[in-house]
Order: sequence, then C-alpha cells, then structure tokens
Amino acid sequence: MLSFVQVTAAYSNAVLVAILPQVSDFSQQLDLPVHTPITLEQVARFHCDPRKGQIGGWLKLTNGFEFWYFQGHVNGFASPQCWYRLQEPEAVPSFFGQLKMSKKEAVQMARDSLRKLGYSETMLFADGKPKVTLPPRIGTNIVPRYRIEWIEPENGNTCVDIEIDGERKELRSLKLINPSLWRDPPHVSVQPEPLPPGQMPDFIRGIPMMENYCQQLRAPASLTAEQRWALLLTTLPEISEYAQKLELAIPLPVSTNHVASLDTDGYPDEIVVKLTSGHRFSWVRGYVAQFTAPYAFFVQKRDGRIEDYWGTWRMSEKEAIRLARDTVKKLGYSLEALHMDRKPKVKKPIKIGAHDIPRYRLNWEFVEEVEVEGEGIVPAITSATEIEVDADKKVVRSISIYDRSLFRPLPRLDLLIRDAE
Repeated sequence: MLSFVQVTAAYSNAVLVAILPQVSDFSQQLDLPVHTPITLEQVARFHCDPRKGQIGGWLKLTNGFEFWYFQGHVNGFASPQCWYRLQEPEAVPSFFGQLKMSKKEAVQMARDSLRKLGYSETMLFADGKPKVTLPPRIGTNIVPRYRIEWIEPENGNTCVDIEIDGERKELRSLKLINPSLWRDPPHVSVQPEPLPPGQMPDFIRGIPMMENYCQQLRAPASLTAEQRWALLLTTLPEISEYAQKLELAIPLPVSTNHVASLDTDGYPDEIVVKLTSGHRFSWVRGYVAQFTAPYAFFVQKRDGRIEDYWGTWRMSEKEAIRLARDTVKKLGYSLEALHMDRKPKVKKPIKIGAHDIPRYRLNWEFVEEVEVEGEGIVPAITSATEIEVDADKKVVRSISIYDRSLFRPLPRLDLLIRDAE
C-alpha cells in the first residue's frame, strides 16, 4: 500500500548523510570527475524520497553532476553534458565535435563501466546484443555521442542505459533499472512521521492524475500486535491446507515458527505471509489468493542470480497449460468457474545472450459488464488467474487467482483475539 512520510529538514538531511558514502564510492568506481569523499558542502540540491520505507532520492552537486539513489543502491548518474537529456535547443552547437570511437569500442566501454561497479554482464543482461543509437548528424556536423541500451527478458524494457562521449572517450550518464541490484537501505538516524490520512507530498499537488490516485488510497490499516497475531493464526490453517493440496516441500502444518514475516499493511484487502522456506502466500478477501515459490521469475524481485533461472525447455506450451490446469484442480477449483477452459494468454521471457529462461506465464481473464456507482455500466475484469510454469523443472512456481465469487466476509478482529487467547 503506497503511503508517504513527512519530509522534514532533519529527516531529509539524515537521509542525505546516509547515502552520500555510497554515492562517493559509485563516483570513485567510475572515475567520475567528482571530488571524493563527497561532502554536504558539495550538494547543491537534494529531493528526498517521500514514500514510506524508501530511503533515497535525487541529488545534484555544485559541479552539475546528478545522482539517483533507490532501493539501497545508486542506480544512476548524469553529467552536465548529456546529449540524450538535453532540453535547451540553443545548446546543440556546443555538442558538435569529432567522432574518435567506433561502435564496438563504445559498447566495450559501457560493459567495462558495469564491471567497474562490480556487476557481471549476466546480472544486468548485458551479455546480449545491445541497442545502439549511433551519433546523430545535424547538417554537416556530428554529435559524437553513443547511447547503449540493454533490455531485460521479462517485458523487453530498458534495464541499462548508458551515454558515451565518442570524442573524449568518457562516460556521460548511466541508468540501471534492475531489481536484482536492490539492497537493504542504510540506517537513517531520524525516523520520519507518516503523513496524516488525506494529505499528500507537495510534489504531487497540482498533478491531477496523481492527486486523484492518492485520494483513492485508503490509509494503511494500523493493527495492534494482538490483531496481527490473531490474523496470522487464522490464515495459517488455510495456508497449510493449500500447501498440502499442492504437495509443496514445506513442513506441515505450517506453524508460527515457520513464518519469516507478516505484512498487514494492505489489510483488510490483503495480508502477506512469507515462510522461512521462501514461499510466499497472500490472503485476500478471506481466501488464499496468491502463492509464490522460491525462484519464481515473474515477480518484482527475483531470488539469487539470473544464472539460477537458466535451463532447457523441457515442456511444450500445451504441456504447461495442462500442468497449470491440473494444479488448479488440486486446489479444488472448477476450471469452468475460473474460465480456465478457454485458451490462455501465454508469455515467455525474451532470450538474452546464449541462455534460455524456460518459463511460461499463463493468463486467463474474464471481462463482464458491471455497474459501477457514478460510472454506470462498464467492462471490468471479474475473474483472473495467472500461473507461472517452470518448463525446465516441470513445476508450478506461482499461482494468482482473483474471482469475485471467492470473496468471503472478513472475520471480526475482536472475536479473533478472543479465540487466540
């Protein structure tokens, strides 16, 4: 559940102090023309991330260099002389020059930069062929800048974006978008206060789409320790039954000793239980709606290394669909009721480099005309099932089932606490 904190001067300064050492290390590793260690006096501006649980933000140094810090790591920088971020047309002539690097040399420099940061090519999918934007020509002049991009295998989005100065043979910008790089955030000496319900950060004000989105969000449920405990005790038997039906390799029945974490921020719509085995279960509107095993590929943050997902295609699409349907039937669901008797949408990872990631993501959706207050009759998804099949190990890695017919009334917390005592 998205929520925000009050970004006071004290909190913003504490976050900046916490991330500057990593920004300094990043600059040294890439040999950037920045005096290190970077001090507070070198920071011209800093915009602290206002989202709860997100330690980071954007900072600009007095020499014009910009850095982005997100999810426990520096995920990008830009120098003042970036062609692909240029917004002042009158500055175009200042970028004219001579091209002194080949395309091959530029790609090699980009890969070398990633290695300087301690990242392997496979980790960032840079072992495959990059998309290269060649230096543009404007009349008789040339702008000697290469743009090197690598895509990720799930959706084909850019995960590495680098600008190379082909005249001075220098790195001008680098952006990394890869959940595999996420790390635990640094310790911050000041704990922020949450924004009161209904309030939003200043940067959102005046942006209609964002304002409307924030106004629709409910404040996260603030449950007591007793309520959290009671909810956990209520869901564990259902999780145990679910795991038993799927014959998962986890101890049964699932007890509190097997629980690594419990997230109730989404209650009453959702609570998330993660086990010490790495299995994750979401209890949504009164039933276990989602299950994710370790090393599922189609998730926000993957386990281990990307090499752990490599394998061989040992199942056809038809066989994967049959496995998915058989698994859902083990849970006691009707294929017809979930509209899984129809042909699903099938997605496979894009092949990057020389290795296959043999996974299928199968989607069954059903759209109906429903009446929405204030909007009238509109089309809406009333049933959706998504299943990931590991075609190398021939197992199901994740299941998500959303169907309005499965919604159940939520238990009263006061009664749950009484029963748990």
